[in-house]
Amino acid sequence: MGVDLESFETEYAPGQYEISYKPAFGLQAADNAFTFKNGIKEIAQQHGYLASFTTKPYADQIAASAHLNHSLWDEHGKRNLMFDASSPNGLSKIARHWIAGLLYHAPAITVLLSPTVNCITRIKEHAFAPSNATWSIGNRTAALRVKADGNERSTYVENRMGSSGGCPYTSLAALIAAGLDGIKNEYDPPPPVDGIAYEEDNLPPKTAKLPTDMESALEALLADKVICNAMGDEFIKCFVALKKNELVCEAAAIEKGMDHAEWARSYYSEYI
Repeated sequence: MGVDLESFETEYAPGQYEISYKPAFGLQAADNAFTFKNGIKEIAQQHGYLASFTTKPYADQIAASAHLNHSLWDEHGKRNLMFDASSPNGLSKIARHWIAGLLYHAPAITVLLSPTVNCITRIKEHAFAPSNATWSIGNRTAALRVKADGNERSTYVENRMGSSGGCPYTSLAALIAAGLDGIKNEYDPPPPVDGIAYEEDNLPPKTAKLPTDMESALEALLADKVICNAMGDEFIKCFVALKKNELVCEAAAIEKGMDHAEWARSYYSEYI
């Protein structure tokens, strides 16, 4: 199918796997993720199984993420524009502006990277997920885990805000819109987090929190004109309507006695 896997291993929750694809340029990266996810579901179905990428199907188990690892290259794909050997941490000005743009728009793009009512439940402290707009060098508790080891080919950003239930195309579009705004306006990022990013004492002043429920996530999205304009009026209108409908469906299920996890399994598992 043309999808080149780099690693495949078990993870913490029962039946949970981590799959990494080898790097690809542009939309090919999103195509690979889409092809793989749908291919796995269809092959499983042929054998009488249901494969699901639902983010958190069980309340007492670790949720599933979708880390978007990426770097910026020149138009010929020969030079990593995030790398600067003369910089103390190996990051170029472009990389710093890009990181700053992602952090600046992090509250708004949370719902685009974690786009279901169930996905949003993953965004919380001490759960292998980010809870605020932070970055660091190699720190798994920050939203952006930057890999900078002095090597051009291994300098990149691991965006940890995404969930397995997300759409790779929407995630990529949101990330590009936020990062390009940072480059265009030459934003500077706050200091990187050295300690655990869940602890308030380790955070730079005025660090934004990521939304943890669909209502606040949609509010953050709609308040960010840069991201809304980049995604387009029609998309935003349809996306918000769909999310509000999910909230109505969840509320109706809970009123009938279902808990969120039970509803999420019945509502998402077959399709995501």
